[in-house]
Amino acid sequence: MRLPHSCLLLLVGFLSLTWGAVAQAQVKPRFFIGFDTSGSMRWALDGTETSGDGVGKPDGMGGIEYFDCAETTAGQDLDCDGLPNDSRMWIAKEAIRSAVLAYGDVEWSLGRFHQNQGDSASSRTYNGTTCGGIGCPSVNRSIHYDGVCSVPGNADDGGDVLVGFPDVAPFVGLDNTYSILKWMDNVETNFINSTTEAHYCDHQGAGDCELRAEGPTPLEGILWDARQYLTPIKNADSTASCRGYYVILLTDGEETCSGTPTIEAAALLAAGIKTYVVGLAISSGNLDAIAAAGGTGTAFFAGNQAQLSAALASIVSDSLLTEQCNGVDDDCDGLIDEGLLDACGQCPGQPEVCDGLDNNCNGQVDEGGVCNCFGEICDNIDNDCDGNIDEGVTRSCGHNVGICSVGQEICNAEVWGSCSGQQPQTETCDGLD
Repeated sequence: MRLPHSCLLLLVGFLSLTWGAVAQAQVKPRFFIGFDTSGSMRWALDGTETSGDGVGKPDGMGGIEYFDCAETTAGQDLDCDGLPNDSRMWIAKEAIRSAVLAYGDVEWSLGRFHQNQGDSASSRTYNGTTCGGIGCPSVNRSIHYDGVCSVPGNADDGGDVLVGFPDVAPFVGLDNTYSILKWMDNVETNFINSTTEAHYCDHQGAGDCELRAEGPTPLEGILWDARQYLTPIKNADSTASCRGYYVILLTDGEETCSGTPTIEAAALLAAGIKTYVVGLAISSGNLDAIAAAGGTGTAFFAGNQAQLSAALASIVSDSLLTEQCNGVDDDCDGLIDEGLLDACGQCPGQPEVCDGLDNNCNGQVDEGGVCNCFGEICDNIDNDCDGNIDEGVTRSCGHNVGICSVGQEICNAEVWGSCSGQQPQTETCDGLD
């Protein structure tokens, strides 16, 4: 079921308020989505041709009609659930749309493989039928988009930046969420042939265009275009030291336009922009190589929508800044170690040491045998860990013989004092010993 545009606006507003209430005031990371719009995105996950890409027409009641012979290019309902939702294009749109709505603590921009566009830019045979055979089994349709291979650096550079970041021209002071969602709501109500970078089809205004599956797979080209768009924005960003910039390359295939995408992934990384690669219905060492060159290790590979959503969630999670208790403002919100200090104003887990202080802030001093304490002896050391040296250390001295008596010597700084008992004297003729 498709939500009407008015409902989507309300939902976007609600989610923005909700995330704003719980998220920390930190600088949001930025993600450029490089969306695969090649012809193979019409295929099902198992490679079956669906003969469409899930795009229908408004039904006049706020929904979408998918199996109407007059206009629809949705394709077949292969799994008999009543929707043409079996194509890779449909599945990818669902996952990206959910991520854009769910993760309000990041900022998004959207790009696609380069497509020439205009009235009747391309045409093909579509099959728009339910599994019961209702609909149009074979009908020729024209769409507004035609993907082509192109050389990075030319006017047709392998990628199109459809929607730019919020608070970056042309979205200064504006949210871009609704503009992104209109590219993947499975209906095109008002094609406007505007190719302004970061604002194709006037989606901030009256335009309503759609991502369509038509053309080759220029992976180097889309990465080149992402770098041209992101680098000047990052360089002009006064918060760039706290803000991560990333590319998510979502594709169901390998390079088909003689490009070398690892070169562009490495160039992005050199500019401080990491490239994540997500392969849909494909497992490829070449995609792993792009991820490695882009600084993210290996590619994610998804065989269904749940795995695709999980991959996107993992990527977003990795990008979020988390405060650590280390005396540094890790999450760039202007605060240091906020919410992490214990009652003593220090990071928890400090070890107790023998220094007469409560190091671990548990209300006890030098507990746990950290001082290795024992009885005090006469050695000028605080053996019993009470802060005093040689205190109360005495020893017996003398003998109870004749006039002599047993006494006591007191230790002071490792030196024994004189005996307090009667000590021997020179013998005299007095009848005493």
